[in-house]
Amino acid sequence: MLHKRMTVPVFKGRTKLILLAGLATSSILYTSCQSVKPYQKQYLNDHYMQTNALPVEKLESEADSYREGMIGGMDGKSGGGCGCN
Repeated sequence: MLHKRMTVPVFKGRTKLILLAGLATSSILYTSCQSVKPYQKQYLNDHYMQTNALPVEKLESEADSYREGMIGGMDGKSGGGCGCN
């Protein structure tokens, strides 16, 4: 029993340009901005939505940076592990 070899269609010239234009247009149309309704804004001021770290996370990050020593840890600090920089 012989199997047919599957081939991938090759798009050339104008067909490729039309496909790329369609893809670009659809990606622009499907990624639109949407207004946030007033009742949806209640969670925006939640402490989990803030970009700065929670106090517990900040303490853990500081401990990791001291523990890592010369490597640099999480805060980008580097130097000797003895604190003499």
